[in-house]
Amino acid sequence: MGIERQIQIGEEKIATDLDYFEFRGKKVEPAGCGGMAVRISTAPLTGDIAKNNGIGVIGLTGICGKIIQSSEKYSKENLRVGREELKQAKEIAGGKGIIAGNILSEARGVNDFCLDDEVMHNAEMMFMGAGVERNLFKKIQEHYGNDRDAAIMVPIASTYKALRVNLLLLQRAKYIPPNDDKYTFYLELISAAAHIGLLNPRHLEDPEKAKEYLLETVAEEIATSPFRSEIRVLLGGGIVDYNDVKKVQDFGFDGTLTGTAFANTHESGASDWHKSLISEAHPDGIKTILSPAGFWANFLDSDFTQDGLKIGKLIDIETYLKSHEKALELFKQVVKTRECVTQCLKHCGKKGDARDSLAGNYCIMGRLNLAIQGSKKGIYFAGKDAYRVGSTTSAAERMRLLLEKRTKKQKVNLSL
Repeated sequence: MGIERQIQIGEEKIATDLDYFEFRGKKVEPAGCGGMAVRISTAPLTGDIAKNNGIGVIGLTGICGKIIQSSEKYSKENLRVGREELKQAKEIAGGKGIIAGNILSEARGVNDFCLDDEVMHNAEMMFMGAGVERNLFKKIQEHYGNDRDAAIMVPIASTYKALRVNLLLLQRAKYIPPNDDKYTFYLELISAAAHIGLLNPRHLEDPEKAKEYLLETVAEEIATSPFRSEIRVLLGGGIVDYNDVKKVQDFGFDGTLTGTAFANTHESGASDWHKSLISEAHPDGIKTILSPAGFWANFLDSDFTQDGLKIGKLIDIETYLKSHEKALELFKQVVKTRECVTQCLKHCGKKGDARDSLAGNYCIMGRLNLAIQGSKKGIYFAGKDAYRVGSTTSAAERMRLLLEKRTKKQKVNLSL
């Protein structure tokens, strides 16, 4: 534990005392990118991360990057593009690291990806959340059985209780991780970009305090649980540099995933405008707003969020906690339920059937597609720590910043 070693990142060797974990005969570094949807985490980014022995997670939700006026054609196009991206990423990685996929459980087409042989053999892990479809694990076990090359399912949770429920669902479905591997979970903290599931909204009043509380309590519960030796836990939310990864490992977690910092790399599919918003981010310019999926999410300030909050079409956490009834009254005056053509989400604020009556009343897929084009009318997800990311750099350089040993007093160079 914590033994200093030399590792190759890009063209240089660096010193790290972070612990790698073993996966299918490979030594995997405890850092990687989150599966950012709608063409942010694609093959160039994830392949390069895996090539440096990290975890490259492709965002499969909305990966076709366009709106198609047919839900069936939309699902098929996403599956086609997702297959291509996973295959390309695997080729770039050259057998190193981990190539994974990520699909939002509220998105339609979850079964299309998780029961597709090409997807499940090019990916080595398949992240899914927040929340799960109860019968899906059983279907996957029945479909793949003892297929040692199939991807391992990785449920996403935001609390220990949710993680425990997911483990029970896996066990009841008699799901056995391929290759006799460990059950693997991804715990997403309150400071992550989206979608923050299964949290008490009151936690969002003081995100930093809540993040520390959740990190400490979840770490303690996992460490003392009878199944600790059977599972691997990765963690995301607020991971920007080495000190963050070190802290996570000191709490007993196996590795980390980082979204916003990798969105602001040359290899990412984010628009130049999106990257500039991250580079210039300020703590006050990151808003916590209910998305159409009914989950809380963190957004960088944009023309769309400013206009939406002004007229009451979007609801932020401050308004929600101050007066839920007043917010709902204003919300009902400005929203309009409309027919959806893509049906990208199972439940959606645009259609009026989301899990929260104040869920965003707009097409999230449409706004995210505007974002990859660099439109100021798009929505731009970002973690609460986006202001710490700094200037755009390469994926390899970001891996170095996450893994290279330094003392807490040493500052990371954010102007690379």
